[in-house]
Amino acid sequence: MAEGERRRHAGPCYRLIVIGPDGDPVSSEPLAAGGDDEAIGLALSRLAEHAAELWDGTRLVCRLAPSLFQ
Repeated sequence: MAEGERRRHAGPCYRLIVIGPDGDPVSSEPLAAGGDDEAIGLALSRLAEHAAELWDGTRLVCRLAPSLFQ
């Protein structure tokens, strides 16, 4: 099985990218989740004041704005 085929069948590979006030990424964290809803819940529990993006590989799952946390 080729490397690309293994990754395709490995399931979701979520990563939370925290965005600073200047719009640049300030941190990145892998998230272990079984699906989008679980990953979004985990992402929300880790954020307080910064915007963030949740990615599954190269697919943008969602953008999280600071207003969601208030």
